[in-house]
Amino acid sequence: MAAVWIPILGLVFCVVGSFGCDDLDSAACTRLATTRPNMCNDTCFASICKRYCGKCPLKCYTCHDIANPQNCNISAECPSNDHKCISVKSYTDDFRLVYKLGCAPSTICSGAHCCSTDLCNNHSSKKRSSKKRNPKTQDMSAFSRRQTLSAACADVDNLACTLLFTSNTDICQDDCIANVICPRLCGKCTECYDCDHVLTTERCNHSRICKAGEVCFTVETLNFDLEHGYRMGCVHQSICDSISTQVGHVFGRRADPIEISMTGGCCHGDLCNHHKLTPVAMSTNPPMTTVPTIPTTTAKTCTLISGCPVYSSARYNGQCYFLGSSMMTWLDAKAFCESHCSHLAVFRDQNDMRHAMDAVSHDDVISSLPIVHRHDLPDLYVDAVNPAHSDQFMWSTTLEFVPSSLFDNPLSNHLYNCAFVHNRKQLEGTSCAARLYPLCQSTIQ
Repeated sequence: MAAVWIPILGLVFCVVGSFGCDDLDSAACTRLATTRPNMCNDTCFASICKRYCGKCPLKCYTCHDIANPQNCNISAECPSNDHKCISVKSYTDDFRLVYKLGCAPSTICSGAHCCSTDLCNNHSSKKRSSKKRNPKTQDMSAFSRRQTLSAACADVDNLACTLLFTSNTDICQDDCIANVICPRLCGKCTECYDCDHVLTTERCNHSRICKAGEVCFTVETLNFDLEHGYRMGCVHQSICDSISTQVGHVFGRRADPIEISMTGGCCHGDLCNHHKLTPVAMSTNPPMTTVPTIPTTTAKTCTLISGCPVYSSARYNGQCYFLGSSMMTWLDAKAFCESHCSHLAVFRDQNDMRHAMDAVSHDDVISSLPIVHRHDLPDLYVDAVNPAHSDQFMWSTTLEFVPSSLFDNPLSNHLYNCAFVHNRKQLEGTSCAARLYPLCQSTIQ
């Protein structure tokens, strides 16, 4: 046995902390494959689902002289696609049975105990999954108010696109994702309320998908009978840029010459033109979020102190709340909380947010932190995200909509795709690249 033992394992045992080749998000790739079974034949999909599509070397358990292979919890990525996972056994000098696990070249695997799927070499009867998280199976209708999507401009899978965004808020910088996989989320096309004439904007219940480069508009109108109303729909961004001059010339007149335009404005985001808009209120293009790299999540430290992950935790309603000690981007904040067995804070409603923030601000340990001054908390990142730049945020952990009542100014939500809670105990939108302190939450154990 020793003659086989040494050449197999001497080549490949190295512990790798993070894998260089992987899916952007394993759960998202699983969902995309359900919608597009042949996606791995498409270079666009394969570029973000490298491991799912078999483009990556295997991940294998790697342990030396272990009594039970199922006790091995260290893994590494093999040097190349020509390697497989292996588990071999031998005896020590005192004749104890031990195992060694790792990667081995395919040529050596002939006649040995090799396998060719991720983390398959620990002899476990129950296959382990290398996915980062379980795919969420919520009804997709929760992610869009629209009942039908235009085939010309639709995300391949709404939930998959949201999962990709929470893995990397910069995904829309990738032309492949923005144009092929998630065009709706990336703002390549917008859905707007579309009505020729309604007495109030609330009476418009018809919508359509705009063309590329178009945004939503609402304009007040007055017909020949002096009946006041509104016209709503899509218009090119270049037209909106000149709206501050003469609205009548910008939006023109209907084919029916008895109706004229009075005043109006444009907005960005799905179904954002549900209320009166003015040139003053017209928003500029929403800022692009730039996150240069995806953060590497540090190993979880799950040692609990009185039921909470860290000592400086406030406790409210069975939950632990604690702050990060440094300012960071939203992705880094998310990774920080997850590395401490928690997640960015989620609130059910205004009362829940107010009581939780009161508990945090009046906690003796937290109030003594250098970043807290006389119980005044700094701006703190929470779990809310708005990947589509719509007027509705969602919690990335639960994928439920965030009540608009939690926001200080919900009408500006479409401008931002991340959010924080400020000292007035309300949420406010911000760029995901902004550097703020994280507010982490976990269940008391």
